[in-house]
Amino acid sequence: IDMVRATRHRAAAGQRCVGAVQADCHALPFATGAFDACRIERVLQHVESPGRAVAECRRVVRPGGGIVVFEPDWESLKFNSCGAVSAAIVAANAMAHRHPAVGKTLASLLAHAGFRDVRFETGTAEWNSIEDTERTISVSAAVRRAVKAGAISASDGAAWTAEQRQLSASGRFRATL
Repeated sequence: IDMVRATRHRAAAGQRCVGAVQADCHALPFATGAFDACRIERVLQHVESPGRAVAECRRVVRPGGGIVVFEPDWESLKFNSCGAVSAAIVAANAMAHRHPAVGKTLASLLAHAGFRDVRFETGTAEWNSIEDTERTISVSAAVRRAVKAGAISASDGAAWTAEQRQLSASGRFRATL
């Protein structure tokens, strides 16, 4: 919605803009083959049906056109602090997403939608402080969700958070995704 508003504002101001349309990704309001390419970034983890969304993108991309998809695998989140509390927090973070592991299912989603010659690049996001991690992943919200779900106690959540802050202050913190 913000992108649509910004696009309208730029167009009204006479600035060049590509345009933005707010639409249901399961039923895009575009003709078949209307685009040369499509980009999906951190969307499929939230939608009702990732497969239908990718199939709809396939429909609107011309034959021979391309698609770029970037989606995380929230189940791969790791902290350098092992144990049941870390596992519960990672699980609580994953459950905040409708499809937390969609990043590792992209190959089958794209193939099922009819994309061919699919190439993959994988990467690891790495953080060296709890503060940097918190800017990307709401770790504190994941802790609260784990407590609310009864997966960990409030005191375990507080102790784990304090441990992460200590590791961060000493330069020993590490989280990866």
